[in-house]
Amino acid sequence: MRSVLVLLADTHVAADPDLIANGAPLAGNLKKVVAEIFEAAKSKPIDGVIVNGDCAFMEGQEGDYRTLGKTLEPLQESGIPVHLTMGNHDDREKMISVMSERKPYNPLVAGKYVSIIESRTANWFLLDTLEIVNRVTGALGDEQLSWLHQALSDRRDKPAIIVGHHYLQKDRQATTVTGLRDTELFKKLLSSHRHIAAYVSGHSHDWQYHPAETTRVNYVSLPPTAYVFNKSRPNGWVLATLTSSGLQLILHSLDHTHHQHLETHALNWA
Repeated sequence: MRSVLVLLADTHVAADPDLIANGAPLAGNLKKVVAEIFEAAKSKPIDGVIVNGDCAFMEGQEGDYRTLGKTLEPLQESGIPVHLTMGNHDDREKMISVMSERKPYNPLVAGKYVSIIESRTANWFLLDTLEIVNRVTGALGDEQLSWLHQALSDRRDKPAIIVGHHYLQKDRQATTVTGLRDTELFKKLLSSHRHIAAYVSGHSHDWQYHPAETTRVNYVSLPPTAYVFNKSRPNGWVLATLTSSGLQLILHSLDHTHHQHLETHALNWA
């Protein structure tokens, strides 16, 4: 029994489908990823795609989401569901105004765009860390943290994988908070649920994997689909294969000659 999902982050798609930013063709890179997903689906069925925040370019304009929707449309038309989370360059209201089919009938958390994917082998909890559009700081907020605690408590039968755009803030004395403002509260929540296997973030534009050490939680930082901040780092997407015994992550760099292309990490929980 297994399920396969594709993980993306930081697509930064702009209204102009030909826009190049920081040396990367934004929509062009996402089109390449979509083509690679279809290629991967020839050998194993893809159960879904998660785009983990900063889906839009800078301020989450309606035109950005129109282009994003057109670029992702082939996946959805083929029966592969696409799930979005909100990052600091997104705008919930504008996203929903363009992608009206994504408007939740009964929002799980007021003012936040959250969801749960209940797969055969694990539950994915998709969070909303957007605090202010086009401001680097992220936040979950008390209401979302309370909802997450209860949602996790209600679903202890399978491992939990939590997905949010912002990473945990390391420097508590920093003048500018670049990660989650409420990192300490979030860490307490993570440590209070033994079935949480991983927290998957974006935002850093840097592919990283930190295995569980002092806690049970593995930390995964997804590569950007758009541009990297450090030219030596890979951009691309991650193939996530879930089984009853764990999660395998395979990096697919858009540059197939990159030394980390097809780098694999295994998170075991059996």
